[in-house]
Amino acid sequence: MIFMANKFWREFYGKTFKGGSATLYVGDRFWNVKMDGWSDRIAFTDGWSKLIEDLSLDTRCNFVFTMVGYKTFELFVFNHETSSEIYFKKVKVIASEQKEKLKTEESDCNTPIA
Repeated sequence: MIFMANKFWREFYGKTFKGGSATLYVGDRFWNVKMDGWSDRIAFTDGWSKLIEDLSLDTRCNFVFTMVGYKTFELFVFNHETSSEIYFKKVKVIASEQKEKLKTEESDCNTPIA
């Protein structure tokens, strides 16, 4: 489990946010995790430990989250001893709201799919 910075979650989600599903991107991979909300904090819970395990990360690493959609985040990882970024193969992250719009526009097209 990892908690969001207080200033961030209060500005974007407010004290009444109860949580839901979120997507975390690291390089070219993604994990669906649960966001749990309480009156005083928000945390990434279910699925977070799987991300750490899959990437063979030390839980002492420093993590920087960039919000790219309402519940979509790109994650940057830094070594806890050297503060250097741990690089992963990168892809362009498109927020889920935009993906849905793109899918809809594609499905409205009359061009046959090969």
